[in-house]
Amino acid sequence: ATIAEVGLSDELQYGIQWFFKNGFSNSSKGGTGSLGLPTSIDNTSLFDEISANQFAYAISDTAGIVRALLTTLASESRARVLSSPQVLVIDNQEAKIQVGDQVPFRTSTSSTTTSTTSNIEFKDTGVILNVKPEIKAGGLIRLEISQEVITLGETPEGIDQPPLNRRSVESNVAVESGQTIVLGGLITETSLDSSAGLPGLHNLPVLGGLFGSKSDDYQRRELVILITPTVIETSADAVQIANELRERMRGVIPIESPWKQPIEEIGRQRRFFKAP
Repeated sequence: ATIAEVGLSDELQYGIQWFFKNGFSNSSKGGTGSLGLPTSIDNTSLFDEISANQFAYAISDTAGIVRALLTTLASESRARVLSSPQVLVIDNQEAKIQVGDQVPFRTSTSSTTTSTTSNIEFKDTGVILNVKPEIKAGGLIRLEISQEVITLGETPEGIDQPPLNRRSVESNVAVESGQTIVLGGLITETSLDSSAGLPGLHNLPVLGGLFGSKSDDYQRRELVILITPTVIETSADAVQIANELRERMRGVIPIESPWKQPIEEIGRQRRFFKAP
């Protein structure tokens, strides 16, 4: 699965679905179109609608165009991958993936004449994804998906701890094994006010505008989830997936343990050791 947050501006200002349906060329001449994507893709089949309940849309990305778009946007710092997990789960069992931190929050405070005691509760933040697959006849997979993103908001004036912003959706979709689906349409809008100018002067009432400037930054972001469920039917399928994962991890984790050389040295020393 891939969970990403896409900044909506320029050609993507109305969202990813609108971009592909209206702003993405459906020409059959080949070449590359907006954002370097190939124009020879028939996007009418790309966006076959799937019932997605609370998601605004669910689409089939068999050609990999949405994934290519996210890769391009990430290279331009216009998209941020929140999580890209891979899990193995038994049929009709729930898989839970959580990527984030636990943040301390003060829930209550008690005071005596000599001391003050605060009760602290740690709350989860980040991305929480729950997926429950159910294999149907003919290789069809029914997915129960629960997605939640918890972030820290801006600390209000007069309060010493930030609020928690929650975005959560639940959905039920049915796809074929190996088919990538895209769930999206969750758009958030934020407005950030900033000011700059001469220190100590641009904050003055009435006259502050003479010594500085203010700007409003309006941002829109869409949460997008890509899921590719694959049925593992034989041990050979399991070995293939394990090998693919091993290749992906080859550049992350050293193949050889850093303790291998010292252990070999100890073995050689013991091999030639003679008692007095």
